Amino acid sequence: MKQLVSAVLVLSISALASAQNLQDTMYVDKDYNFVSKADNAKHKVLFNKKDGGLTQLLIFSPEGRFQGEANYKHFSYGKESRIREGRFSKTYVNGGDSLVVIYKDDEAVWPKVVNYPSGKKWFEYESDRTVSSYTKITAYYENGAVKSREQTVRNSIGICETTGHSYDENGNEIEFKPFYAAPKFLKGDLELLQNVYKILRYPKELKKKRLEGDVTVSITIDKNGAPIAYRVVQSDNESFSREALKAYKAATENELFTPATIDGTPIKATYIGKIHFNRN
Repeated sequence: MKQLVSAVLVLSISALASAQNLQDTMYVDKDYNFVSKADNAKHKVLFNKKDGGLTQLLIFSPEGRFQGEANYKHFSYGKESRIREGRFSKTYVNGGDSLVVIYKDDEAVWPKVVNYPSGKKWFEYESDRTVSSYTKITAYYENGAVKSREQTVRNSIGICETTGHSYDENGNEIEFKPFYAAPKFLKGDLELLQNVYKILRYPKELKKKRLEGDVTVSITIDKNGAPIAYRVVQSDNESFSREALKAYKAATENELFTPATIDGTPIKATYIGKIHFNRN
């Protein structure tokens, strides 16, 4: 979902391998990779130690404009070991919050809220942690009236299905139009899944053990519909993971997706695929 998913502000700050200790101030590029000189920076990050061992990151533009805040119970340069705790926010140029998320032990405990530049609520959403198997969204007009209520559920084979209701600014129900549309494989999600299974190979080293298992793969789709990154988000076995990634990469190479949209605007988002390794 970005800016649903970009709106979620999971700050993906990568590390310099040589860095040993957190510094008070560091500079990062547009992808949140640390850079040594302010001249090459997209953001300036200030690190503060807070009560209870929390690490607060305050993000500024090189010119000094405040851009957002992130808090961690545990923060290190290794992305996988960070535990979000407390407020995550992103701000507009006017200083108002564009996004607010509250975390407890790395889990969102309050609906993620995105505001209009005026400060009024634009939409709020919540999702579970099982690889986004469902997402609930309530969208609003700037006058405060509800624009739509919807729920997207990812079925057993990983294909999204959205249901809900849409309203005009006077509260009258109109034809349903999803506020958020998930990315879809241009030739059809079912065809993608079928192609993946044609390519998929059962790991040789597991044949004698006759193991079965599931793998969930996420594919980052840019706003033009191109797949740009792949990763395994859930797996029953390392060997299954490797084969699943190979199959999804091969099946989507040089292919396009219909990009995700928020309120009709294309965004960068995540496509989820699930496959099952059968020992037969």
